[in-house]
Amino acid sequence: MANNTSDVSPSSTSIRKCIDHGNFWLIETVVTFIRVTCFLATFSISTSGNLVISYIVIRTRRLWTFTNVMMVNYSTVSILFLLASLLQFISDFSFGGTWPFGDFLCKMSHSAFITTVIVSAFTMTAICYARYQACCKPLGIQPKVKHAKYIIVIMWIAGIAYMLPYAITLETGLYKTSYYCFLSNLWKKDLNRTAYDCILFIISYVIPIVAVGFFNIEIIRHVNKDILSSIKCKYDLKTDGLRCHHRNRNIDIIKKKLCKMSVILFVIYLIVWLPFWIYAFLINNGTITYIVTTSRIYDCHIVPKILIIRIFTKYLTCFHSIGNIFICYYYNPPFSFAFKSMLGFKRQNSREPILRSSSRTATNV
Repeated sequence: MANNTSDVSPSSTSIRKCIDHGNFWLIETVVTFIRVTCFLATFSISTSGNLVISYIVIRTRRLWTFTNVMMVNYSTVSILFLLASLLQFISDFSFGGTWPFGDFLCKMSHSAFITTVIVSAFTMTAICYARYQACCKPLGIQPKVKHAKYIIVIMWIAGIAYMLPYAITLETGLYKTSYYCFLSNLWKKDLNRTAYDCILFIISYVIPIVAVGFFNIEIIRHVNKDILSSIKCKYDLKTDGLRCHHRNRNIDIIKKKLCKMSVILFVIYLIVWLPFWIYAFLINNGTITYIVTTSRIYDCHIVPKILIIRIFTKYLTCFHSIGNIFICYYYNPPFSFAFKSMLGFKRQNSREPILRSSSRTATNV
């Protein structure tokens, strides 16, 4: 992808005739500090948090449901994505964009991005579909753990298959005295690169966004309908009204949390990946090259400024891995209860019976 290799060649940074506006070194220093701090914080929080999610789900048998198994897969993808980004971070920060890790890691680190983005997009779609089935079609066939396993295998096969052509064309090459990781000349042809990126954009962004948007709209509509029904049950029935309302209220609490979980997943994915795709298509259609060419006589630092934007779009995609942690804790009651129990925070309170009785409802979706 455009953000995974050096989009601006090393030779393009040597601008002889331009206007130096000064103080850019200060901007670079601030950007570097923010970049290092944000990435290290994201890496440590996301890695440890997603490992905890996987551990809790695996050790707690009652959490073995479709959604939670998908959450484990989402955590695995997030960790793999961060490990691949770590090598690129070390390359950019410690070695000035050169690649000292060899040809194999060049192929694996940069192409792993493609597999992870496909698998994470399909995983998010599957999670939202499970919520749609549970909230909108509770009497229909609900996805089971075995279905989750089959879907996960298919996701990874599809992601790896689409990654291979890109990985094969990645290679390391010597420029002056340093090695860089870049695409071969065959892949740099505009038609090949644009077509590949467009297909990946449709598979990993457009289709999931449309599908998840539809599921969320239907979930919100049915949850609001159920809430109105419970209110009507409260005021219209006299003998059994309180019992009916109490039952629906407990279910509504769980459904609201599941609805919020699905919507937050959707919003986070939409926000963190949109700048990346905008930058990728600006690279592919030559807009970035045109900006650099026309602005280089006015600004000595136009190339570093473009690279700062590239870094921002690339590292912003890492933040989606943190969202999974907080979503599981705040919007998955059985997981939150298991997490607190593991840390010794288990406590009897008025909400615990609701969590226990509603655990099947919450984790089935």
